[in-house]
Amino acid sequence: MSRLLRGAALIAALAVAVPWLAAAGAGDTAFTDAERAAVRALAVPPGHTPPEVPDPALAEFGQRLFFDRRLSGDGRFSCASCHQPERAFTDGLALPEAAGRGHRNTPTLINVADNPWFQWDGAADSLWSQMLLVIENPRELDNDRLNLAHTLYRNKDLRAAYRRRFGPLPPMSEGGRFPAHGSPQAASDSLEGRAWRRMAAADQDAVNRVMANLGVALAAWQRRLVRYDSPFDRFAAALADNPDPPPDDAFPAAARRGLKLFVGEAQCTLCHSGPEFSNQAFHNLGVPVTDHRDTGREQGCGASPRARSTPPGPTRAMTATPTVCVSCRRRQASAAPSRPPACATWRAPRRISTTGASPRWNRRCGFTWSHRTATPWASAKTPWT
Repeated sequence: MSRLLRGAALIAALAVAVPWLAAAGAGDTAFTDAERAAVRALAVPPGHTPPEVPDPALAEFGQRLFFDRRLSGDGRFSCASCHQPERAFTDGLALPEAAGRGHRNTPTLINVADNPWFQWDGAADSLWSQMLLVIENPRELDNDRLNLAHTLYRNKDLRAAYRRRFGPLPPMSEGGRFPAHGSPQAASDSLEGRAWRRMAAADQDAVNRVMANLGVALAAWQRRLVRYDSPFDRFAAALADNPDPPPDDAFPAAARRGLKLFVGEAQCTLCHSGPEFSNQAFHNLGVPVTDHRDTGREQGCGASPRARSTPPGPTRAMTATPTVCVSCRRRQASAAPSRPPACATWRAPRRISTTGASPRWNRRCGFTWSHRTATPWASAKTPWT
């Protein structure tokens, strides 16, 4: 049976199973002890708070950078072009549209500080470093680090703001030392790649430091995008004391039935577990390939030089296994066998970019309701003055 036929059969099976599952719990909103325990495992632990941002001024600088289109190569896009506050820091599209059309949907940034890994393929293991991938991705902001450093230097407001947080920029006006464009990520035979390689090592380090500092500032602000007091959190707290809490418009009966299925017969928590509704691992669901072959984890491992040079073993097995990521709103597909790959449960040391995350259902949308997408950051834009 071809992959497309298997996919069609899977969709047909789901079409039959989902209404049956929904009907199974249609008349009962009370939770059993086992279901209550499963819901408790999804709730944010009482008293949990995110780590404080050590420098509020740094976070403010990061907020301004987030909405500044000058970070893109042609000045048309900012981080907020895809991560829109009014849409829970997503864009509502199946695939993002920025400098180019992306291959994977835009994840939310709500509670992103809780993530141990970043990007759908786990190519980054820190919030600040994943920003650098976005800036130089030709489908996203499509910039290069030399041009970005020149942009900061050229614009007095950006130069002054950078200086207040990190000190002076390199002397970018010295064109012989700092070409207009260049990046170590550029192809070695491209103009940008050749220009970068001609630079002195100390000048390369200075530009790399500027790039990293911008990532640190952007990460400092995004660590403030926190919400733990959602309708789901409040319902989970009420459920701890009462197996059938009183009706609540913020968490209606349909949502309760969906939650019972989620932690029960549907077995969603096999992957979507813990306070982030994610086991922070990769899985292959065998979704058929369409117009783009997304190699998933294999590509993420390829982004790490250490992953490429690791001897045969768990990391090598992960690199060879394409993955599938499925979100509650959209789907990204890759070619591969339908069984979960070996990398689904293997966890690498935190400093190596060799694993990633399942989609985070609870921060984006709900089972039949939107429970963690209200955004107190809808007025977060702070234009440069």
